[in-house]
Amino acid sequence: MIRPPMWIRSRVALATVLVAAAARVPIAQQQPAQPPVFRSGVETLPIEVTVVNGQSEAVRDLIASDFTVRLDGRPRRVISAQWVPAASDTKTAGAAPPLPDGYVSNEQSAGGRLIVLAIDQPNIPFGDMRPLRDAIEAFIDRLSRADRVAVVGFGTGARSTTFIADHDQLKRALALLPGQQQKIGVGGGTHDLGLAAAMAIDRGDDLTLSQVVSRDCQGTPRAIALCRMEIQNEALQVAAQARQDADSTLRSLRDVLANLRAVDAPKTLMLVSQGFLSDSQRDDTNRINEIGALAAAARTSVYAFRLESNANDVTRARGSISPVLAADDRRERRNGLETLAASTRGALFELVGSGTNVFERMSAELSGYYLLGVEPDARDQDGKAHPLKVDVGRTGLTVRAHRAMMAVGGAGQPAPARSPREVVAATLGSPMPASSLPLRAIAFTFRGLDAGKVRLLVHADIGSAYTGPQRLAVGYFVVDKDGRNLDGQVSEVRLTPAVAGVPSPVTFTGGASVDPGDYTVKIAVADGDRIGSLDLPVHASLLDLGQVKLTELIAGGPVPPVNLLRPSIGTLVSYGTVHGYLEAYGPDAASLGVRFEVAAEERGPAILSADVQGQIVADERVIFSQTIAVQALPPGPYRLRAIVNRGNALLTTLGRAFEVAGTESSAPVASSTTGAASRPVKTAGPLYLPVDATDLARPFDREQALKPDTLRLFDDRVPPPGKAAFSAGIAALQKRDYREAEVSFKRAIQPDADSASALVYLGVTYAAAGRDPQAASVWRTSMAGADDVPQVYVWLGDALIRTKALGDARPILEEAVERWPMDRRFARPLAMVYATFGKGVDAVRLLDQALRDSPPDQVSLFKCVEWIFNTHRAGFVVHDQAEDRRLAHAYADQYLKAGGPNEPLIKQWLGFLDKETP
Repeated sequence: MIRPPMWIRSRVALATVLVAAAARVPIAQQQPAQPPVFRSGVETLPIEVTVVNGQSEAVRDLIASDFTVRLDGRPRRVISAQWVPAASDTKTAGAAPPLPDGYVSNEQSAGGRLIVLAIDQPNIPFGDMRPLRDAIEAFIDRLSRADRVAVVGFGTGARSTTFIADHDQLKRALALLPGQQQKIGVGGGTHDLGLAAAMAIDRGDDLTLSQVVSRDCQGTPRAIALCRMEIQNEALQVAAQARQDADSTLRSLRDVLANLRAVDAPKTLMLVSQGFLSDSQRDDTNRINEIGALAAAARTSVYAFRLESNANDVTRARGSISPVLAADDRRERRNGLETLAASTRGALFELVGSGTNVFERMSAELSGYYLLGVEPDARDQDGKAHPLKVDVGRTGLTVRAHRAMMAVGGAGQPAPARSPREVVAATLGSPMPASSLPLRAIAFTFRGLDAGKVRLLVHADIGSAYTGPQRLAVGYFVVDKDGRNLDGQVSEVRLTPAVAGVPSPVTFTGGASVDPGDYTVKIAVADGDRIGSLDLPVHASLLDLGQVKLTELIAGGPVPPVNLLRPSIGTLVSYGTVHGYLEAYGPDAASLGVRFEVAAEERGPAILSADVQGQIVADERVIFSQTIAVQALPPGPYRLRAIVNRGNALLTTLGRAFEVAGTESSAPVASSTTGAASRPVKTAGPLYLPVDATDLARPFDREQALKPDTLRLFDDRVPPPGKAAFSAGIAALQKRDYREAEVSFKRAIQPDADSASALVYLGVTYAAAGRDPQAASVWRTSMAGADDVPQVYVWLGDALIRTKALGDARPILEEAVERWPMDRRFARPLAMVYATFGKGVDAVRLLDQALRDSPPDQVSLFKCVEWIFNTHRAGFVVHDQAEDRRLAHAYADQYLKAGGPNEPLIKQWLGFLDKETP
């Protein structure tokens, strides 16, 4: 195990960097600005270019010959032009299957964008951000789930976020940035001076000063002179404040861009501002161009969004004293933004009203860019900046590219190899998730060992096709809302799949002790060249119900045997059992009653259920853990519910989604003609159907054996010497005196006469007394003289089934069916035998015959619907799909009309059959 490098611990995903930028930390001074760096020894120089039409829509169909590139004023051949989509298609992303509750995955993270939303508060009057928030929030909502956005506030005490995908958190951060600009002419002076007028007076423009004096100054010459001095002082203050605000903005931009260089990916910085001063007397234009070079080095485009001042705000300055100076006001503030956008591969947008249209155009413009491969030249290797200009041959298009680039010679050596743990540590510092190794994670909160603390259990599913143990580098860190690392590790661990030889993910589990609150768990895994990472938002808290606190309900589909004292975590149940787990803490924890239910929907009726006995494992800590068999459920999504009661009062209901896995044969495939879901039908192979122990334990019916019609079949066969003993045995049997009946029937057996009847009823006596092995043995012997009586086959077959001698029962029942095909008494027991011997289709047909020819019972009706469902789930049919579906519905209707209790489960089976396509 190793601790993360210092640069990881001090800066996770740029959170601290961006906060430092807002606080004016002069990081930019430590790293001189320079254009993009390209290594020697490559065949082309890469140049990133954006091309848009008049509606700011990205143009995607350009080829290399459409571009003209000039470096140092000389044309360069464009060898290649590759369109790089910067975000996943929203339709494709929307069609992706949703993740289960609480899970985060990196499997749809490819193609995401990095966007910094910077709010220039020193140059936005307080409250002017409010009209724009709806438009900016709508822009955030249009981003794909793969995009990462950082909100950065410029100004005193402004808050910032790391790169995150949580739209709600971004909106909350945005709401805390209302603007901080002081209102010109209010409080600090008595004269309303616009920026242009103030700057003109500060620069010594006597004409502008005279115009303001004429407007504001009256009275004696002394009063006018004092008024003139007030105007000059106020102009000085306004100009100084404008320069200070401009310096603040430029420093913040430098700080952010300097730190963004650490992220080797294209980025977009969206600067919202009312504009800042670009003072020609201070050479601000060159300062802004230096920022453009820094943006190029950081692979960052800067788009500026200029707010118009609120003309209806009576607390603002009356503005300039002439239309010319009013226009100059706007120009003074616009110049800085315009120069910035032009030098940073961006654009300037004017925000009027809500700004909705502008942010909609921005969404379209950010859909991708071109990566041009340009022919290199030896002069590129001099380490100097080279002016760059890119054009396209089509009319009506706008090209956005950086103004300069620089190639570095002598750097063609490959980067030194990194250890797996170094790769993981570096990945943890990136704001974008890596997705070449699939990764899915969830976290749960438990009571901590220390007072006031909680314990996080972090669970990650890694990859998808591991068949054996694998040594992987894994790292995770728990990061608070201020970007500080609180706990975590980077290590190499040996992980194994759930079942050796079966392709599946491997799982990693980690923990951390934290205070209750909101956190982000950053996870990264390296397996050779494949890397996966993600950010997992966590709300670390317990459900507080007063005298008791609860964890979330945890569910999983473990491989047997199940350790009930440890939670099983997972969404896919592949081994027939779902395991539910929750913990309760507090003085009332032991008094809780918990019941687990399985339902098809969150509020649907319970299909399966089980009462859960709590286990006290520590002081005021109780575990409620139980497994429920779900083999009978069709493949698909379900909900496990925990109904928590205290006495007769319902405290709460917890839930967790899981999915019953389908077999290969139950998975639908697309029809080549219709596109509908269908499955190939099997015509051969074993089919085993579920048979309960109660199905194999049909009790012996003594009363049936004593009915006159049954007795007559055997009494007439008793020879005269044994009549008295046989009658005595029947009398004892009627009195349930099985010992006396056994003695009497044994006396009725005559060595030299037909003793089949006595043997049959000796077997009846044994069966009535619960001695099935002896009964079966005697009935087998009796068949030497009574093999023409079907009743003997019935009793013998049932006895063999009750003793689990199914292999012996099968030929007996098959012979009976062949000899007496119209006698349906053999159909049901033989169906049960066939179901256990892999002859499932024959079993369903036999049970169907039994139900047609005899009064149906609830058990057989339920079993027939269940078997038809299982037959189709395994890829077989009994008759054809339509007929099988009709039979299932018919028997289900009879079952429900007869008051059958398992309606939710029956409906699940019918729903599965109804979704099949011929």
